[in-house]
Amino acid sequence: MAEAGEDDAQRYHCVNCHCDITMRLKCAQCADVDLCLECFATGAEIGEHKKNHDYQLIDDGSFCLLNNKWGAIEEVLLLDAIEQDGLGNWQDATSHVLTKTTDEIKEYYTNTYIDGVIGEGTIPQGFHQTFLDDCGGESRYLSQ
Repeated sequence: MAEAGEDDAQRYHCVNCHCDITMRLKCAQCADVDLCLECFATGAEIGEHKKNHDYQLIDDGSFCLLNNKWGAIEEVLLLDAIEQDGLGNWQDATSHVLTKTTDEIKEYYTNTYIDGVIGEGTIPQGFHQTFLDDCGGESRYLSQ
């Protein structure tokens, strides 16, 4: 169930245990029935709400995927920025990922998608590619 906050943001609480929730399961058949993952997993039933009802998973994108400092929505915004503005255009990426600085975006992308496990798994060994780093004007060679 939602409550209006000081900044008019929606805050949700599990109807069973009353904890604050961001990732929630909303009953598709009952009005105002939101469950946390734990209560859903235990099969919570409240009033007319039954555990076999259809649900909709709703998340605000705040959970982390690859790094505990970057939320899932920030990951998506970063990748959208790279696709739209080009790799190395870190300054323009900040207009997409409003919660991070230019340096944070550049460092995160480099550490995660080039030098990290994603880069290791996707950039073929012996493959060299140069991209211009618009922030520093340097060329960087990708090789593994």
